Amino acid sequence: MDKSEELIKRITPLFLEVGYWNLRVDDIAARLNISKKTLYIYFDNKKDIIWRVLQHNLSNVEELAQTAEENSPNAIESVISFMNGFYGYIGTEQDKQNLEELEKYYPEILVRYKGALLELIQRLLQKNYERGVQEGYYKLEHDPEYVGRFFSMVYNGNRTMDMPKENVYSFEKLRIMSAKIIMYGLVSPKGAVVLDELYASYKHLNPYSPPDPYV
Repeated sequence: MDKSEELIKRITPLFLEVGYWNLRVDDIAARLNISKKTLYIYFDNKKDIIWRVLQHNLSNVEELAQTAEENSPNAIESVISFMNGFYGYIGTEQDKQNLEELEKYYPEILVRYKGALLELIQRLLQKNYERGVQEGYYKLEHDPEYVGRFFSMVYNGNRTMDMPKENVYSFEKLRIMSAKIIMYGLVSPKGAVVLDELYASYKHLNPYSPPDPYV
């Protein structure tokens, strides 16, 4: 790991704590116990630091997918594991606030980041679909690139939508519901057996169960 990557790992939680706008370069240098001059050896300016932090986030997402793939016996369990971890990592209220702040103060960086993230999700989910077809768990009737693009489109909609105040379902329930609808459209009869077993463990999050005001 080079020095700039080491610094980015230490800077990332500072932005989450303080915010992209409020955290100044002076603050970063002070929190890292280094001079601004030293910081500028590795980064051009604050925008460069923000972009590098977001790239670090992308690397974490890819690592999450790789871990899910390596530790799952089939493509279905791999993609469910990845999506659970992914939304726990990114699909949070804090994440939404970060996006709003980027949109307000650094819109050009946000556009670049969204494009890179959607491209990454498309590639990861396309790879998962191709694995599932080979294993016999997904139906061989969809274009792999389309599947990846569709997943990324749904992800983007889920991540940025505003929940109405009267909504009785939590974000997590809606996330699972949308993934469930997509997955049952992809799986083969063999895959449906695996998927049934997986979603049986999510009964407490069944979107059609009576609303729970505490969820």
